Amino acid sequence: MNGIIDHFWHWVDQTPEQPFITEDSQRYSYRRFGGLVSTLAFRIAAEGVSHGDRVVLYLDKKHLHVAAYLANLTLGTITVHLYPEHPSSHVAFAASHTGAKLIVTTRSDLTIQGVKTLLLSDEIEDTQAIRPQLRPHPTAYLMFTSGTTSTPKAVITTQENLLFVTRTLIGLAGMKPGDHELIFMPLGSTGGSGHLHAAIVLGNAIELLPWFMADIKDRELEMMLDTIAQKQITGLLVTPRIVHGLLGRHRDALVKKGQGLRYMLANVTPMKQETIQSLLQLLPNLRFCTYYGLTEASRSVLNICRESPGYEQATGFPAPSVEVKIAPCADTPQLGEICIRGENVTSGYWNGEGAAVDQEGWFHSGDLGYFDETGRLFVTGRIKETISIDGLKCMPGEIESVINAQEGVDTCAVVPIPDSESYHRIGAAVTLKAPHPDERLKNRIATGLIDACRKRLSAYKVPAAIYILDQFPLTDLGKIKRLELAELLAGSDRGYPKS
Repeated sequence: MNGIIDHFWHWVDQTPEQPFITEDSQRYSYRRFGGLVSTLAFRIAAEGVSHGDRVVLYLDKKHLHVAAYLANLTLGTITVHLYPEHPSSHVAFAASHTGAKLIVTTRSDLTIQGVKTLLLSDEIEDTQAIRPQLRPHPTAYLMFTSGTTSTPKAVITTQENLLFVTRTLIGLAGMKPGDHELIFMPLGSTGGSGHLHAAIVLGNAIELLPWFMADIKDRELEMMLDTIAQKQITGLLVTPRIVHGLLGRHRDALVKKGQGLRYMLANVTPMKQETIQSLLQLLPNLRFCTYYGLTEASRSVLNICRESPGYEQATGFPAPSVEVKIAPCADTPQLGEICIRGENVTSGYWNGEGAAVDQEGWFHSGDLGYFDETGRLFVTGRIKETISIDGLKCMPGEIESVINAQEGVDTCAVVPIPDSESYHRIGAAVTLKAPHPDERLKNRIATGLIDACRKRLSAYKVPAAIYILDQFPLTDLGKIKRLELAELLAGSDRGYPKS
């Protein structure tokens, strides 16, 4: 089969009554969902878009996002994936940047000048439609980089990229036909869409949870665990924040309701070693994996944590048929830039927005890391996050690993704060496991964290103060917005300890 869309229509023909997607009260077999995809393909085509035209998806309902995406793959129109959490200003930017001809949305109040809008209701007539002729385009979709450290770029993902990465994911998780996947991540992300692709290749069923990432609190975690138990979910993709929540406030329920899980993956690396070890101990049959990659080079480095005792927090080994090397950096001689080459690497950015790879085919990630003596990769941070203190260099990860290991710390993030005398000073922010500490406790915690840094780090790497926050500024996928955090700390006088 030539692509993901061929796999989908294969299952529509071969296992039409096999359950495919459920979201709230909407339940679709492969046959019924094929009718929905056909209906949307005809509606999109009726808006005057042609093969190779870009179509923005901005949809609250996940099953509609899937259907519109598969309709675009069928027509050969190129999906521009967006999260529903994005503001309308980002939709306008994405449409303008990619020259989109159409926006498919559920937002009745959305108006983007110069671009047609196809408004979908929550329920669409799903009687069987005549399937359009398959006309796949070499480009499967465009997806924007997270923009945590720069302006987002539209990354091109080809059909070949897509199948290669999907096979990598299936092998990593040990997925097999008959698995039942739960997806709560945005389908406009490589994480959420990646697990969708894997389920389609295998002809499996998917349970979609209709939440925005920012809305996932204790109630949603309880509902997630209920769904895992009731629907006999065998696998899912999580984030470190979700794992922390499950292990903390919902530990007993996780043990009771999660024993049927065969695999769980986290698309953010690294994670705390103690967190991973605790999860593996509670669910002894669970295959827990972490992976490293970027929108430009998804799932490049893999770690099957149960098979890596003592190295659970490592980034891992390069994926099969993917090459990874470390390019020396003058400013950080002990580390280097992570470079990736393989069929998972993008063919480029839309509009030729900078070179994606060098002349030898290497993608320069902008991330710093090193290989240890076992051949495992460790990612330590972004080059742009390097902290320069009066000519001396350090990486946030060095300091974060020390602080994260201390009792009472939930999460630590270290960022460079501009300083007129030393160029940078260290901004060390933490969130705590115990809520609402008083001033006395904050002082004691901060003093202990600084003392721990003094024992383990060079003197210039020791933070002068610890900033204790209720929460970090986060992207839609839960990544820390480091530029925003640096600005917050630069204007703050809330550092501890206080005299």
